[in-house]
Amino acid sequence: MNQHLARILVHGYKAVIKQYLTMHAFKDVRIFTVDKQDDAPQTLHALREYVEEHGRLVVALEHGESSIYGSAHANAWFRAFHDLGHLVYNREMTYEEEVSLACTQWGDLRPVFERMGATENLLQDLYRLYLFDTVGQSRYCLLTGRFPHDQTAFADALHHVLDWEMDAGDVLTGVDMLVKHDLFPEAV
Repeated sequence: MNQHLARILVHGYKAVIKQYLTMHAFKDVRIFTVDKQDDAPQTLHALREYVEEHGRLVVALEHGESSIYGSAHANAWFRAFHDLGHLVYNREMTYEEEVSLACTQWGDLRPVFERMGATENLLQDLYRLYLFDTVGQSRYCLLTGRFPHDQTAFADALHHVLDWEMDAGDVLTGVDMLVKHDLFPEAV
């Protein structure tokens, strides 16, 4: 996995988080991490309620060690960006809404990368990796009932199946191929 691309994505997440936190509803919200996924809100309602009551967004470090971002703490930036997106765009934590949110949030990220001077080729590479981590994992969970244990290996497997310019629909097809043909076998 290209760690350089992952670091650029994290930079983008931090920039968009900063934008989200300037919105009136979130201006006093602080971000905290917890060790276990069960300690973080699991539904949009619970997330909204927790943030309103405590003024904190809580993201879990658990399972982040195998993320494409290289560490649980780097993955926490993605989770904060993503969870704030649920609140900003009022998207439920269902498969359809997760895919929709990922595509919407790419619209928030792309201008950040353009301002950084990213070329079209770099934007396409960032988009591909972002889709693998968002749309790809959501589809995998829908088909198998669980998220990939090794998220980096999952992204690598998808990259080998989908080594061309693509969109979110291509990622869905790629994940379907991985699952149907057992091209990404992993122990539960």
